[in-house]
Amino acid sequence: MDFSHSHVDLLTGTILKRWSEHTKYVNQAKFSPDGDFFITGSYDHTLRIYSFHGLQLLKVFYFQGNVESTCFSNDSQTLIVGVRGDNYLHYINMATFDDVKVNMNSNGDDWVSFTPMDISMHPSGKYILISTDASQILLMKFGSSVHVKRFYGLATDAYSMPRNCWHSSGTIFFAVGDDSLIYVFDVASECVLTTLKGHNGVVRALKYDERTDLLITGSFDNSIKVWANECIMNSK
Repeated sequence: MDFSHSHVDLLTGTILKRWSEHTKYVNQAKFSPDGDFFITGSYDHTLRIYSFHGLQLLKVFYFQGNVESTCFSNDSQTLIVGVRGDNYLHYINMATFDDVKVNMNSNGDDWVSFTPMDISMHPSGKYILISTDASQILLMKFGSSVHVKRFYGLATDAYSMPRNCWHSSGTIFFAVGDDSLIYVFDVASECVLTTLKGHNGVVRALKYDERTDLLITGSFDNSIKVWANECIMNSK
């Protein structure tokens, strides 16, 4: 909340380096899959790209609104950025830092009707999943304005912070909204297969670990829960 971000040694708990370059709340901090880069996004309307090797700042991007969502492509070559009040996704080339804008509106207009609050990459790398603040989740082709599918079933609004992540199969995904449930969506049918119950507060953290086939969730009920893949798949 002091607008800083830090590198921490997990084995010792030592803060290796702290940055205080943002001027407002930092809500995005991610490593690229290959480990070469890390980024931070803030409500000061900026995105900062750093090299992990040497911990050096490489590039600053300035936007018209809050940086709400970020997602690296599976090959680490592209960073996707979602901004409040902007109907475009920003596809940043990590080699050249060129910013290519892709309209989220399939009809091509510039009307802003929702904010991309969370973005995740399909295991195939061909699609992106976007949780919005308008009670819909969009499946879009990577690098394209084409809407492949729309998913409904959980309520969100302008104050929501919905999250999503893919199951390793790519046939289902997990999503959370404004309640304590984890929704399991089937991509083919666009339906909610089931809801996972266990938290007593709004769920804000969502991660599927392909190495262990475990879903990890964190909530405002002050708990982290781990869900076995067997229980998830059996719920289908």
